[in-house]
Amino acid sequence: TVLTPNLAELIAASLNVGAPPTLPATETPGEATAKLKKHAESCGYPILVLDRAVNSPEAATEFLSSFGTPQLIVNVNAAAEFVEEEFKVAHEDMDEEVVAATLQKERTAYEATVQAFKESCASAVMTIELSKVKNYAEEPVKAAEEMCAMVKAKLVPKAYVVVAPSGDVDFGSLVASSVCTTATASGGAKPAKFTVVDCAELFQAGKHSPHLEDALHKASFTADAPDCLSFDLWTKLFSEAFASAANPMGPFLITNFPSASALSSGPSIRDQFGIIESLAILGGILHVRTTDEVFAKCCSGRPADLEQRKLLEAAVQDQISKQYDKNKICDCLLESVSEGPKGAVKAAAALLEFMQKAD
Repeated sequence: TVLTPNLAELIAASLNVGAPPTLPATETPGEATAKLKKHAESCGYPILVLDRAVNSPEAATEFLSSFGTPQLIVNVNAAAEFVEEEFKVAHEDMDEEVVAATLQKERTAYEATVQAFKESCASAVMTIELSKVKNYAEEPVKAAEEMCAMVKAKLVPKAYVVVAPSGDVDFGSLVASSVCTTATASGGAKPAKFTVVDCAELFQAGKHSPHLEDALHKASFTADAPDCLSFDLWTKLFSEAFASAANPMGPFLITNFPSASALSSGPSIRDQFGIIESLAILGGILHVRTTDEVFAKCCSGRPADLEQRKLLEAAVQDQISKQYDKNKICDCLLESVSEGPKGAVKAAAALLEFMQKAD
């Protein structure tokens, strides 16, 4: 087929990650996966786009074991008649019986491979019914462009929000740091590499594109606080943070969220979560709560900070319980003063366990 190579090349070009690698069809699943790992380590790209590189249930198992769940698996479901016509054009001299046997073998392997992925990571599988794509047989290039647009609409970042107390010590950043360290050091298929987006830094000048720097400068004349910005400007700042990351697909850890002005003149807690969901898949929310004693020990001993923490914690708890299902929320209560900074490790472990169960 010419459709999937065109589609893969268009997706790779749109992500600026180089051409899809080519693997010999004669290699075993283990050999193919080993070559893919070597290619992934040497090319330096955060994402690999593959075209029919995984073509058997055994290869799917090997791939998942080595790389973990893919960002997206695109299943282009074409009618057997269309596949047969394309195959015959490319193999004019092949005997009819050989054609039939070859196509049946490939169809069986294809269906088994798709099923293997669906059983292991159904949420990552995107099926495109080729029959619903306009003029796919007559204009394969345009058909590939149409399918590429569908795929790009699905390729959105994944983000996790860390809601944690803050004071003299930014506890949320400690949690995020522990998540990154633990995930990288852990065994398994492929350790996750998280990108941290700190809302406390997001609104600071001097870290953005000239256009956004100008917008921030103008907004500063009327804003009550750095985070008291318009919905549109919030969206643009987060969009820039995601797009400029080493891996624009994430996963991202968003800290110091909701921002400090969520209870006053800034965007509401609900709106702030809405902005995240307009740009990314919200993988989950880690809500770290503390007793008063733990807050005083780990964050701040000032009564005003404690009171502000209580107000925000209650408001967040109320909003996310109304806005999200329980399976989106990872609740972590720190009760023991003796835990001290180790509480960040406990919270990080809770989030990583939550992620593992969700996958």
